[in-house]
Amino acid sequence: MKVFCLILLVTTNAINANYLGGRFEALSSPKVYAKVLQQYLSKENPLTSKCKEDLLDLVKGLQGDQKWAIHMYDAGAKLQSGILDGNFFALGSFDQCINVRKENSSLEGKYCPGLFTTPIDYIRQVADLPPDIKVPEDIGLSVCLPNSCTASDIESTESGLGFNLKIDEELCQTKATQAKVTTGGYITLGFFGIILILMVASTVYDFICKETAHWALKSFSVRSNGKIIFSTAAPNRNQITCFHGLRLFAMIEAMTNHVYFFRFQYPSMNMFYYYYWKREAVNVALAIPNWSVDLFLFIGGCLVSYIFLLKSAKGVKFNIIFHYIGRYFRLTPPMIPVLLFTLTWFKYVGSGPLWNNMDTLVGQCQTQWWSYLLHIQNFMPSVCIVPTWYISIDFQFYLLSPILLIPLGRWPKFTLTVAACLATLSVLSTFLIAWLMKLPGAYLTPDKNFLYYYYYFLPSKALPWLVGFIFGYIIFAKTREQNEVRTCKGFSRFVLGAAIVVILICRFVVYLITVTPYNQISNSFCLAVTQLGIIPIGYIVYCCHLGYGGVINRFLSNPLFEVVAKLSYNMYLVHHLVVEYNIASIRVSPFLSNYTFLFHDLPGVVFLSFLLAIVLSLGVELPVEHFVGALLNRRKKNA
Repeated sequence: MKVFCLILLVTTNAINANYLGGRFEALSSPKVYAKVLQQYLSKENPLTSKCKEDLLDLVKGLQGDQKWAIHMYDAGAKLQSGILDGNFFALGSFDQCINVRKENSSLEGKYCPGLFTTPIDYIRQVADLPPDIKVPEDIGLSVCLPNSCTASDIESTESGLGFNLKIDEELCQTKATQAKVTTGGYITLGFFGIILILMVASTVYDFICKETAHWALKSFSVRSNGKIIFSTAAPNRNQITCFHGLRLFAMIEAMTNHVYFFRFQYPSMNMFYYYYWKREAVNVALAIPNWSVDLFLFIGGCLVSYIFLLKSAKGVKFNIIFHYIGRYFRLTPPMIPVLLFTLTWFKYVGSGPLWNNMDTLVGQCQTQWWSYLLHIQNFMPSVCIVPTWYISIDFQFYLLSPILLIPLGRWPKFTLTVAACLATLSVLSTFLIAWLMKLPGAYLTPDKNFLYYYYYFLPSKALPWLVGFIFGYIIFAKTREQNEVRTCKGFSRFVLGAAIVVILICRFVVYLITVTPYNQISNSFCLAVTQLGIIPIGYIVYCCHLGYGGVINRFLSNPLFEVVAKLSYNMYLVHHLVVEYNIASIRVSPFLSNYTFLFHDLPGVVFLSFLLAIVLSLGVELPVEHFVGALLNRRKKNA
């Protein structure tokens, strides 16, 4: 500690030299800590009587080398290394603190994360930071003191020791405050138990009866549903198989975005790393959140028009009621168990110094569960399970799709012209909104205006869906022309390569926007135009489906991708909880690098999300699909 203070003194050669070092002398050893604490307690102070009594016991315990007192001192944070590199949060030893207990006494450890004001100018001077890099306003220092002390008591005590800490009682934790299973938790457990019993009974029945089994009685069968998930039958001519790979890559990119973005919001050993990270082109390409959402919306729009036209060609009449019911029960049933788990069990399955931050996640679901189930979250001030805002937008486009679907069969050229005009209006409105709100060209830092006026805003996300809708018609029309495939094969592959180049250029443009000073015109233009990168993707799908996608089509249509694609929706639902758990349950601040993100964090998130998606699909999604499908088919026959 003395060496550190000396280094600061020599380096700065100014009055600020001991700003960080001097106040930490009280924590240099148990004996020094006991002495300074005793001096404070001997003076008049505003502490509650029980807290003061327990602090005196702590002083005596430290002076007598009692184990519980040494553990309490040891669990509290000290001056961390690497402050000048962005290590602003000393988390201490959470588990050690809350497990402290004095024998034959009610005295236990209380863990509280505290904040004191950062000497920003001093840190900028010593660390030689760029002028536009953000330095946190507070330095985090977690303390461990007796459980009888309130937040006010702890602030007063730390002030007496030389620390002007700010303590939030809601963030403090003891052994007694750890999450307990509630009545709702037991009800949810019972619900999951019923599903498990149905799965076991249905599977046994399916194994016994096999081919003669009634569809309803085997609807929960792991055997039958497992075959649906893991089967990779030869594709038929009407199936757009390249969507398997595109769904997989959109899913992986969404997970990558969230692993990076949410990790950057939490303490790390090198918080300044983000400033330099986002100025490297390859990193911006890794974590542009718009692209995965745009790709999902493109696929959704393409399938809406393509499947509608396929059914129309077979003579199936369009039923708008079935259209809505089928989509709602396709999206919503898997969301229900995820919601129940979040509300009742998520807080219980984890712990850690940052775990109380999950109160926000759970609280948003407690207030917004209804908008979550109605798929209108993009219009709400807060979102239950953040990534599900996309599901709301997807459902809303599905609700509006009959406006284009109904005239598509009779007046295709007119309908496609209207769709193209709407897509153009989406680009223009996005530019106008970005200009008026002065939005950044990419969402690389938290910005509520960006979220609510662009990212969650239905008109701004219309372009990729409408482009998909148009390509759905084009692919259907060209598929019916038997000789078209061979006549333009060479030219199409040339354009296919050009399309890939355009996609890469669009990503590089976003990088240029992030590394240059903010310009209202260029950022607004970037936000509006980069979505056009979905058009080359549409052409790739067109080429792949018509037979001249070559190695790209063979890769995207890989049967292994088909299995993951079937689970991609459920993976999307659960991965956010996995990411949040992974981050909020940390005990020490991690060191950030692309290696830790891509080879440590991301594989675990993908693998666990995959396993949970299998369970969700076997237990909820597929059984509900069996019943809804049977109900709709029966009503169609009766009609």
